[in-house]
Amino acid sequence: MSTDGIPIIDIGGLIAGEGHALDSVARAIYAACTEIGFFYIANHGVPEATIATLVDEAKTFFHLPADVKNRAAINRYHRGFSALGDAVMYGAARPDYKEFFTMGLELPESDPDVAAGEPLRGPNNWPAEQPSLKPAMTAYYDAMAKCGAALLGAVAVSLGQSADFFRARYAKRLQRTQLIYYPPQPAALGADQFGVADHTDFGCVTLLWQDDIGGLEVLSRDG
Repeated sequence: MSTDGIPIIDIGGLIAGEGHALDSVARAIYAACTEIGFFYIANHGVPEATIATLVDEAKTFFHLPADVKNRAAINRYHRGFSALGDAVMYGAARPDYKEFFTMGLELPESDPDVAAGEPLRGPNNWPAEQPSLKPAMTAYYDAMAKCGAALLGAVAVSLGQSADFFRARYAKRLQRTQLIYYPPQPAALGADQFGVADHTDFGCVTLLWQDDIGGLEVLSRDG
């Protein structure tokens, strides 16, 4: 499928809170999700400076020595750094050829939900050697939360619900954000080696920023 086959939905009016935009965006989202299952968004409201700062921080982090990155290795709350070979998609022949760093809502171990063992709740695991990563990634995380909340309002309307249907369900959000680095992949690794193998995301909605290198593939309904 060419990129021409993936719809671009302008959510600028939705982000700005313009009442007339909600229904039109909801209709566009419903069509995209039932026909393709994937869409671009334009005018998302996430500041370009916030994105650029995090991209620079991500490049710095992933180019640190392996032993330094591993000091921030993923903890029991699924927060922190994962090295090459740490992730295997269901049904994949080989582990993904990627490194990634995961964060979520910052919660202390004394938080009632964390203490109760609720999955994916807990403190993040930031690299001590790069203190600038935390504020950069947190700013992006918060900006994406606003964008995601607006999108979920339109999703709710597209399904015949009120725009605030999801609001109470995300009061203490399980939003997770990842930085993902796909190193150059040697051809010798073979055809069954992927940066990330084919999959369907398990979360409610995924918001993905991608650089200009490309590589993402979308499976259309006709295969």
